[in-house]
Amino acid sequence: MLLHRAAIIEAHSGYDFLEGFPKVKCLQQNLLATGLAEQSVAADFEAKFTAFYLSEKTWLGQCTKAKRGEPCCGDSGCTEADFDYCA
Repeated sequence: MLLHRAAIIEAHSGYDFLEGFPKVKCLQQNLLATGLAEQSVAADFEAKFTAFYLSEKTWLGQCTKAKRGEPCCGDSGCTEADFDYCA
């Protein structure tokens, strides 16, 4: 479920795909409150999902690192300012 994945990303990175969509955000929260999303995936889903989608291999992973002030592009020396479009 896309809304479940968006919640995982927000919890781990702070990036909210649903910002600006309050009705969809409300729907997301109501669906997640049922617990069905967690029941529909493997127990280790969140760990595996974040290991890829928030890794250095992805745009979102680079943005997450930049927001934390960590080097975001290996040894290229980029800074958070290089990822202003992530915000």
